[in-house]
Amino acid sequence: MHLSGFLDLILRSRCFIISDSHVRSALAHVSQSLQIQDDRTDSQFHCQAVKRYKVPVILVIVLPVCFAIFWLVSTSRAATETPDYKVVRIDEKFEIRDYPALTVATTPMIDNGMDGSFGQLFRFITGKNEGAEKIEMTSPVLIDTAKDKKTMSFIMPRTTVEKGVPKPAGESVSLGKVEAARFAVLRFAGGRTAKNEKEAIEKLTAWLEGQKIAGKGDAIFAYYDPPWTPVFLRRNEVMIRIDQAMTRPAPSRGETTSGK
Repeated sequence: MHLSGFLDLILRSRCFIISDSHVRSALAHVSQSLQIQDDRTDSQFHCQAVKRYKVPVILVIVLPVCFAIFWLVSTSRAATETPDYKVVRIDEKFEIRDYPALTVATTPMIDNGMDGSFGQLFRFITGKNEGAEKIEMTSPVLIDTAKDKKTMSFIMPRTTVEKGVPKPAGESVSLGKVEAARFAVLRFAGGRTAKNEKEAIEKLTAWLEGQKIAGKGDAIFAYYDPPWTPVFLRRNEVMIRIDQAMTRPAPSRGETTSGK
């Protein structure tokens, strides 16, 4: 074979080699593109499946939570009627308030327990009365600490008072009034324990002595929250009647507010 023919053969072989390499590269590129497209299709299918099942799962989780929140709010302090009062003076945690007369349903407390007394009052407002009338729950629940006769009271709602409070069925519950009065008040945290109540009375009494204000009668405790309220969120107050004439001029503005 002549040299020119040999060179021509090499060039032709080189061209075929280059062409074959290009084909393999092109095929690899196509295969990669198809794989990417398959992956995208799988991904889109997966996303659609997730979206399809995501909504029911969210509903299963969110709906009970929303219902629980609604139930707690609807039965909490924020959803119950409380008496209005006028704040006459504020001194850090202590307040002096003017309360209007309040109509109450009252029952004796035996052995300092709340369950029996609360049950008597609750049965009264849920129908154990003349006419079997339902009466809305209010807050706070009042506990009068009179040594000779400790009592628990529910404040009657304004609408019930306006149309007439039904008489209790039986002798365990009686109707009465808490006369309009001025009270020194201290809010305190925690559950209802003898220790917490004793400390609250001592603090309020000491503050009154420091202000040269004489208290009148026994302390009254006001409990605003249902029993399922976490202890650290509860609102508890101790109240002692005072003489309006002995109250020094208020350094803070007077304002009317509800007991929320």
